[in-house]
Amino acid sequence: VIQGAVNGKGPAKKMRGYVQLAPRGIPISKEVLEFLHASQGGFIGGPLDCTVDIGKNGQKMRVNRIDSNMSRSADNSEPVFVGAVRGNVILPKEGSWSMVLHNHDTGDVSPLPDNITVPLIRIGQLIKQGDILKLNQDPDGQLLRLANPTEILRLPSSGTINFGLLQTTDTQKALFLTPSFKKLTDITKTGTLLSKTPPLFADSYRILSSKGIFPNIGNAVTTFGDVIKLDSNFDKDILSDGGVLVLKLMQINEKNALGELQKEGMKLKQAANSQFPLPSRWNLINEDYLKIYVEYKTEKNDGSQKEDGKLNYDVNSFASNVAENWKSRMNNLSMIVDLGPFKRLMKVKGNFDSNKGSEASFKGSDSDPSFPSPQIEFSDVLEPVIAILQILQDLQGAKYGDALKKGLKIAMSNSADSWEYKFEASKEIPVVKFPIPDTVYNSPQTPLKLEAGLKVGFYFNAALKITTDAKKLLPTAGAFIDFYGRLSVMCVSLAAATVYAVGQVELGIAADTKVGPSLRMKFGFGAQIVVGLPVVGNVSILYMVGVEIYASSTELIVSASLLFQGHADLLAGLVSITITIEAKGTIKRTDERTDCSVQVTFAIDISIFLVINIDFSTSWQENRQVA
Repeated sequence: VIQGAVNGKGPAKKMRGYVQLAPRGIPISKEVLEFLHASQGGFIGGPLDCTVDIGKNGQKMRVNRIDSNMSRSADNSEPVFVGAVRGNVILPKEGSWSMVLHNHDTGDVSPLPDNITVPLIRIGQLIKQGDILKLNQDPDGQLLRLANPTEILRLPSSGTINFGLLQTTDTQKALFLTPSFKKLTDITKTGTLLSKTPPLFADSYRILSSKGIFPNIGNAVTTFGDVIKLDSNFDKDILSDGGVLVLKLMQINEKNALGELQKEGMKLKQAANSQFPLPSRWNLINEDYLKIYVEYKTEKNDGSQKEDGKLNYDVNSFASNVAENWKSRMNNLSMIVDLGPFKRLMKVKGNFDSNKGSEASFKGSDSDPSFPSPQIEFSDVLEPVIAILQILQDLQGAKYGDALKKGLKIAMSNSADSWEYKFEASKEIPVVKFPIPDTVYNSPQTPLKLEAGLKVGFYFNAALKITTDAKKLLPTAGAFIDFYGRLSVMCVSLAAATVYAVGQVELGIAADTKVGPSLRMKFGFGAQIVVGLPVVGNVSILYMVGVEIYASSTELIVSASLLFQGHADLLAGLVSITITIEAKGTIKRTDERTDCSVQVTFAIDISIFLVINIDFSTSWQENRQVA
């Protein structure tokens, strides 16, 4: 006891006790004592207010109760009674630590309820020799365990509830289950957090798939569910828990030569600069029409050999460099999307880097010049599109590799308080035009004009909400690919006027776990007249007819449209005027009804450089249910 003691003892009031009235001089049987405990909910005791140092390790625990508990022997043949100290473990301020519960039967991990405190127990049978009570074995050779009294002797089985220490950061979590401590006889030595269970690590992708505070970990003995088991690089102690030698996981606090506490915190006791191996693959979404998965191995775009993924995870509250207080670096990752029949449509390769004091990022390798940033790789089915865009980009004098690098967007968030986790990766190549510059592109003497753009990506957004609708508990995830292209070919040219044949297409393929797969096609054909007026500028008139089709698992929409558009650039682009008139008819069919709608839109846009910008649009629409 380090606080709240009087002459080395913790005083207590309002302790529940019993006086035996009969039979006189004959101790009650174990069965009667078991019945007495059962009549009081399984434990008998009372409040206690003090702070203890568990085994002189420097790990403090604020005690609020001490009691006697009902348990069973290892073979479940007879009752056993366990004295337990209950309270709140004082956790490090650095690193967002908390206590959690693990259900052996379901594998679920949940926060420690407000009305539940953590029990501290130790094997050591109290026996009577003559008039003296003593322990039948050396208590210093037994583990001090944060565990339920029911688990004092028995092996993990049905009904077992384990306690654990959970470290939470923005993008990953680590669980130290079944914590235990060894009593130190030399107070100048640093304490150690021990456990028969290796640390259990949940990276961002496993968090994305979880609806709880931590992914399911199975029974944490023979199965470990959805987490990564960090079972290498730790030394074993001579003490055992349930027949399993415990691992030396973390140093607790720092002491001076007099055994006085210098600094509170944790430090992972792994080999210096050691890395943990990672599994081969993890599925985020596995539907017939959509698959999003992570491969913990990758190869760089220069064709070098594949490398297996490695995790560099460390906790060091005592490091002078803030970035070393905790860190998690996962190397050689690939996030891959299968969209419908397109296998490995998009692959994003990189390293995930997270440490204290900086925002988590998905990036390349600082030490590898060939891998300076996340790399993207497309399926063979996209090669013609990529080739066109590359040619256009090269013709405009830009480096296509740089454009790819700048267009890749990775976004991830993890709000542990609301149990909401998001991930998004997308690559957008903005619309590129040929030829350049705009004065040449808009010139009526240009024989061919080409525009193209591409956007491809995937997302995952899981939110746990209080709702009775089961569908709202399902994660929303999806992938998409959108392509835009427009081609204008000179047909007739007379002096300053040119007639172009124009074709335009927009194609979108997407899949979402809530709405299923969908397809959107929009294509149009028309003619455009462009006139170049000396001094004044260029004037163009476009007439186009188009068809748009959208199909998903729940609805079909077919539209036809007519478009008139007039555009004028005056005074070398200082003044720009665009007038648009569009008429559109749509048939929309769902499982329940069919609707018809017509719409006419008029829009005008006037821009005078640095002076005025007028943007006006109005529409008329009529809707009717036809079936």
